[in-house]
This record gives sequence, structure tokens and C-alpha cells, in this order.
Amino acid sequence: MNLNKVITHWPDMLKVAGSLVTNQVWAYDLLRMLGRESRPIPLGQAFAEYGRIAKTEHLLRVVDPPVDDTYRRQMNR
Repeated sequence: MNLNKVITHWPDMLKVAGSLVTNQVWAYDLLRMLGRESRPIPLGQAFAEYGRIAKTEHLLRVVDPPVDDTYRRQMNR
């Protein structure tokens, strides 16, 4: 996992998130901009790395739960 990409592009990632929340840009247009010719631009790669962080955390919480297994019980609902 390359966290340097996320750290480098964090300010731009926040701007993109703000633009989505305030409806200044549509998600469809944003996805087209983040990947050109089926290759992600560096900002798109940073978003992919950020998504991997969340996925890894989820898997770790499922495989090795802390003292209580509240997270797993919430998933089963």
C-alpha cells in the first residue's frame, strides 16, 4: 500500500469530496476525470489507495475482532 500518494493528494481529495457534497460536480463526471483511457490519473490512484485502507480495516475487524464482536454482529443484521 502506498500511503505517500494519499498524503500527497489529500488536499485535492478533500476538494473533490467537498465538490461532491455541494453538488458542484456529478459523480459520473468525476469518475471520467479521475481515469483517462482506462488508466487512473495520480489523484485517482490516491483515491484507490484510500479505499484500500478502509477495505483492509474492515477485513482486520472481521478476522480478528477486539474483545467484543459488536462489529460482526452489526454486519449480520
